[in-house]
Amino acid sequence: MANSRDPLNFYQHHGVLGFKATLAPIEQALAIYRTNRVGAYITAVSNSYPCFRFLIGDKLFEQIARNYVLDFEFARNSSMKLEDCGLNLLSWLQAKPQSKVLLMDFPFLGALLRWEWGWHCAHHTPKEVDLDHAACSEKRCYVASSYDIPEIWKALMSLARGDEVELDVVSGKQRLWVIESKPRSVQWQRLR
Repeated sequence: MANSRDPLNFYQHHGVLGFKATLAPIEQALAIYRTNRVGAYITAVSNSYPCFRFLIGDKLFEQIARNYVLDFEFARNSSMKLEDCGLNLLSWLQAKPQSKVLLMDFPFLGALLRWEWGWHCAHHTPKEVDLDHAACSEKRCYVASSYDIPEIWKALMSLARGDEVELDVVSGKQRLWVIESKPRSVQWQRLR
């Protein structure tokens, strides 16, 4: 495909003079391209937070993900990697006044989102090298909560698959877990 090119990139560098077509089809093509790009980012956010999506339902999750994607520059920034686009979801959610009820209804939600993002990051870390305890923190995620987040996460994953399990959400003693990428898997362990 030697003759193919990214229409948005080409348009940004050459403007409408770089095309022989009229402005209307160009704007229409760019609108389609932007819509597809936003859709790809929404799908990437959805893939990063499967338990959150299951917990609140597809319809609400789609609306939250769409608003999140549209609020950030990565919908217009072609250099943003798809696997990085869910990074700020928790802080974005916490900053929205309308999310207050959601966070009150699910008091473990902040820790669950950190857990899912940590799992996502560890999954996308290159697996060639085993990480030791001195490795940089981008390859490791710490999650602290008074809720048993790994058990909540496993129960939600099972429920999403259609299994019958009981979701036990009980606040207890503060605990700390680490999620890390290993050569052939993603692993977590409780630190305290």
